[in-house]
Amino acid sequence: MKRYIAIALLAVVMIGCGSKSSGPDSETEKTTKLKGIAVDDLIVNGIVSAYAASNSSTVLATGRTDADNGSYVLDVSYDGVIIIKVTCDANSLMKNPVDNTTKACISGLQLRSAVAVTPTSGEIEVNTSPLSELMVRQMNENGTTVADLTEAQNNIGLMFGLDPVAENPVENNSYSKIIGAIHSMVDSDSNKTILDIIDEINNDLKDGIAGDDGNISTQLAQAMTNKNVSNNLTENNGNYTPPTNAAPLSDIAQSKEFFNSLRTQAMSVVDYKNSGTPGFLDNEVDNLGTALGDVALNAGIAGDYVASITGNILEAIDNDSDESTNTIEKGTRSVTVTKSQTDSSVWTYIVVGTSYTGTVTLPVETPSDISPDNFTSLNLVFDGTIPLKEVGNSSNAGEQTFTTNMTLTKTTAGADFILSNAILSTDVESLNISNLSISTKYDYNNTAEDDKLSMHFIELQSLTFGGVISGYSMGGTLLVPTYVLNSSLNGKGFIEENNGDYNSDEKFYNSANLPKVITFTGDINNTTTNASLSGTLNVDWLNAATMDLTEGSNDKQSINISFNGKLQIPSIPMMIINLGYTNPSQNNNFTFSYSYDATVINGSGNFDQDMENGTITLTNHLGLEATIIQADGNTVYGSQSSVKKSGKSIGELQEREGVPVIKYIDGTFESLP
Repeated sequence: MKRYIAIALLAVVMIGCGSKSSGPDSETEKTTKLKGIAVDDLIVNGIVSAYAASNSSTVLATGRTDADNGSYVLDVSYDGVIIIKVTCDANSLMKNPVDNTTKACISGLQLRSAVAVTPTSGEIEVNTSPLSELMVRQMNENGTTVADLTEAQNNIGLMFGLDPVAENPVENNSYSKIIGAIHSMVDSDSNKTILDIIDEINNDLKDGIAGDDGNISTQLAQAMTNKNVSNNLTENNGNYTPPTNAAPLSDIAQSKEFFNSLRTQAMSVVDYKNSGTPGFLDNEVDNLGTALGDVALNAGIAGDYVASITGNILEAIDNDSDESTNTIEKGTRSVTVTKSQTDSSVWTYIVVGTSYTGTVTLPVETPSDISPDNFTSLNLVFDGTIPLKEVGNSSNAGEQTFTTNMTLTKTTAGADFILSNAILSTDVESLNISNLSISTKYDYNNTAEDDKLSMHFIELQSLTFGGVISGYSMGGTLLVPTYVLNSSLNGKGFIEENNGDYNSDEKFYNSANLPKVITFTGDINNTTTNASLSGTLNVDWLNAATMDLTEGSNDKQSINISFNGKLQIPSIPMMIINLGYTNPSQNNNFTFSYSYDATVINGSGNFDQDMENGTITLTNHLGLEATIIQADGNTVYGSQSSVKKSGKSIGELQEREGVPVIKYIDGTFESLP
């Protein structure tokens, strides 16, 4: 696997940026092929035309989008900036690319894109969407030259973290989510259409700056965040001014400049190709591992003590006793609990022979209220000190404080458990659980011998925590919003039974009730250096309900994973990251976007099950594209693995004495490692 990770990294660092086409493929080729798709939803059978940006009456080609997928192809012969315009008539429809449902086109809908071509440009990807429409409007604020287009494309690309023209707005995960975010803004206001929202966004962005004209960009940033997208708009709460471009360089010069910058950036993050200089993440992982190893909190001991103390109190209540002493489970200490003489709901505990003490408040009117089948709600407040470690009966075990509120509420199926404001702390570290929500389903038979409690399943609903541990602060929220019943495990118990008894060593089935969707949002910060990593991780187990999980099955898990967030390294511009992975039909597909300062990279990879054959494609926000072909576990060198600018090849991947290099069309070389 390391080999393929290295290949992906090589692909990442071989992409550059540019703004001017050079090096014609053929002196005799006079026609440029423009191809793309039209998206709000897919615009099928829409009218598409190409005309000169400087003169809209100079129509160069016309046609219609495909009736199935909204794609179009136009052949033009021109030298300059071309506008692609897609409109609808009575024969046009809008098609949802997810479920293929259709609806009528919005009256007056017009989406445009733009591209600079020469008679020898060859084939160029030119997609139209609300983002490309915003780009054209911003370009028209200044003019219709190649420089005007480049500036507008740069600004929109940096704001949204992708190329609004060359990127596929359906296949690119971030692009499609951004379109979905704009749709959600329409859905939240029944008085507005997509055109109204585009107009409002344009009024703010047309000067090249976001957030200086009203709050529409803040709303858009929040909508994109809700769709799990990170870019310069989301990370700056809708306020962003793109950096001014320096004097333009040739395509190759820009590619080399960008490649050198990106290689330096990549090596600062990880120990690239065993360079001998550990990167930021290498150091942070080592430091965090040491910090966690030296943590001065002990949640395991805290759990043992809280459970034993609470159980001791419940046993005393059940025995109608005001005091009880029991040995702490898994330890050698014993604890005494004593009911208050002035308030029967308050119990005092003390660990025998030590200074560890505290109170437990457990309002119970009658002992029968604790029975699993007839209580309505039980509340417990724990507040006290407990040992930090077990050292026999010694009182020199260190001290930690634990406080919490717990509520157990009866439901028709079982009970809901909520733990709130739980704080486990020492004098230097703390762990705070502000919310832990769990649902259970069980059956209780109080007529059976020794009472019979049959647990069916436990569902973790949410967990929110924070803490300060050995030089790091961290926090986050874990949500499990969706559970499903797995067909292959249906009918199996909570824990596989052995001779009628529950055996914790047997396989855990949870009565076939499995989490399908898990979301975690959190951050971790080095309090010494102010380095930080934050973001949202989403996991969707696509075949959780149908996957065969019986012993000996060869079924493969099908999942969809995404991460979006930001990485802050000291003295380096903040990096914004979006990652995605899915494996439908047991193929391996991944997407990523990586941006910092004035640099944007989008990439995708499509590989077979064994990661032996596939393609990695990368683009920046100004029309540069790199393609890496993998066949039978080996990189395919030559023209198939190429670097292009606006559809025109400017270099290819070659091997020189075992070292992969880029050979540019001007004859120069550049080593990748």
